[in-house]
Amino acid sequence: MKDIIDEFFVPIMFKGRMSDEDYQKIRPCIDAIDAFARSSNMSVYVIDYFKQNFLYVSKNPLLLNGHSPEEIARLGYMYYRMFVPETELELLQEINRAGFSFYHNTSLEDRMKYTISYDFHILNKNKRKILINHKLTPMILNPHGQIWLAMCTVTLSSRSLPGKITINKIDDDVEYVYSPQSKKWLLENVILLSERETEILRYSAQGLSNSEIAEKIFVDVNTIKFHKKNIFSTFNVHTIAEAVAFATNKNLI
Repeated sequence: MKDIIDEFFVPIMFKGRMSDEDYQKIRPCIDAIDAFARSSNMSVYVIDYFKQNFLYVSKNPLLLNGHSPEEIARLGYMYYRMFVPETELELLQEINRAGFSFYHNTSLEDRMKYTISYDFHILNKNKRKILINHKLTPMILNPHGQIWLAMCTVTLSSRSLPGKITINKIDDDVEYVYSPQSKKWLLENVILLSERETEILRYSAQGLSNSEIAEKIFVDVNTIKFHKKNIFSTFNVHTIAEAVAFATNKNLI
């Protein structure tokens, strides 16, 4: 079991050491992340690639599975071994290898600009599968340009199956999608919404009905239905709840 967890840290190839003073200096960063987690609906945790554990775990319940943040922090990467279905552990290891391979081929000045996103199941205390979306973004690099700390956010997935591994670069209009078949990252255009579609999704996220949205933006109900149909087609979803979740996960609204 330990060997499986160790494999997650092989691709980082961490060099050097981080001192107690280094950890004291980043305390304000952890406090800021805790404030963010308390004000959002996301579960948040911080991976420490030097100590190979979780430096911080938020109190948001989705990730905790009935445990305390302190218990999850002590588990570290054993969390995946305990709460991810056996059949998906290999998927996580492949994502880890492919993600770091991509990362090591980027320029040093761009390494803080990327975020990797993917979906996988976790098991709740009743062993029921819950599909989550997991995003990992570099937080602090070590002097060798390697990830020392990474912030991870966890939300319910808007999809129905695990996978969909993507990497996005800030202020870029393309995303990289990983193909498990070819073992390559494929370039795709980022989904863009019109101003009207964005407006409708934001009102939908507030719980407004079609007629209420129509009244807000001074159009008829059929226009709202038309735009929602286009949104469903663009996102490849079937309900407005799925569309809102997808847009939220993609930072589109």
